[in-house]
Amino acid sequence: MSTYQAGEAFPRPCPECGGTRIVTRVGEADLRRQVVSPPSACCYLFAVVSIDCGQTTLFADDLKALRQQLEKHPRDFQEAAQRLQQQQEERGL
Repeated sequence: MSTYQAGEAFPRPCPECGGTRIVTRVGEADLRRQVVSPPSACCYLFAVVSIDCGQTTLFADDLKALRQQLEKHPRDFQEAAQRLQQQQEERGL
């Protein structure tokens, strides 16, 4: 789980502008609905946001649990990555 609390300052400056960044809780990214089928493949996210330029970086709150799901269901994650890439290409991203 994250060692950061919502609203606290992040210890490193923004890589874009050098400004102050804060931590905020984003919520649950339900990978079951979005991209993969394992029933427990979900994780909470937190964001680190520059209060000067708005640059935002998302982090998985429990990376260990997400990696465990990847190890249990590697094909599901690979297929999901391929679907996302295809969707991005279709949108011209």
